[in-house]
Amino acid sequence: MLSFTRTITYCGVELNVSYDYTPPEARGAFYPGCAEEYLATRAMAGDVDIYPLLTVNQILEIERVLGQRDEDDCWRMAA
Repeated sequence: MLSFTRTITYCGVELNVSYDYTPPEARGAFYPGCAEEYLATRAMAGDVDIYPLLTVNQILEIERVLGQRDEDDCWRMAA
């Protein structure tokens, strides 16, 4: 699992989202494999961590946005 931070716009608000990323694993003869996974751990709106205020559906939507890649995405390791 790798930890990253990425800035996204969600519902018109710029969020600095920290998340854990698990890369996909190939299926083998005795292992079913797994899909990649994005797990949000913090969502900063300015200096405020709004993650505890988000609903489960909002967190899932943010994780879905994290899974979308653009050519100009800037990926950096979280400190």
